[in-house]
Amino acid sequence: MITQYKNLQRQFECYADRLRFIAEQHIDDCVYLLRGCDNGESFRYYVMVPIRSDEVSYDKNSDLMYENDDIRLCTMQRAIPKQRLGITLAYHKQRRVHYLRLTDRSLSSLVYRACLKDYDRIVSLNEIITENDAPDEFKRRFCLDENHSVQLLVCNPATYKRYKSNSEALHNDLPTVQQLVPSLCYDDI
Repeated sequence: MITQYKNLQRQFECYADRLRFIAEQHIDDCVYLLRGCDNGESFRYYVMVPIRSDEVSYDKNSDLMYENDDIRLCTMQRAIPKQRLGITLAYHKQRRVHYLRLTDRSLSSLVYRACLKDYDRIVSLNEIITENDAPDEFKRRFCLDENHSVQLLVCNPATYKRYKSNSEALHNDLPTVQQLVPSLCYDDI
């Protein structure tokens, strides 16, 4: 594995070209090499895929290695109580974690304006901690609470994993929580 890593790092010409992270690889991981040519320029990608990993609960665009806390208190303001939020609620049985998938990706959607991202881990709903809720209990709570305003405390998978592995609680009062106002998403700044 070390030899593969060194060979991989030598392929990049400058530090900016290097991979953002290389996860620890186990004997049951597969390594794929993708080569090709685009507009006369050759490229090479190495992809390490753990056989035991579950693609369903991880966003392929986000890093799974912890860098900084990404905890967000996101507010969605409905025009009417029955207005759809633009998310699908999901539950990972093995990891016992609630997460969300975006169904409405338009710039005017409630989820875009609330700065929610695919695969965000859901920690609380309207200041009620929902981490230990069973999937049906969580969905029932979500459906019963059809207020005009919905407030979700969410974090990315890496932050969630870091807090849980250190037995730290996630809550609204942490100093690293970003309290986001609807339609002022930090990606727009």
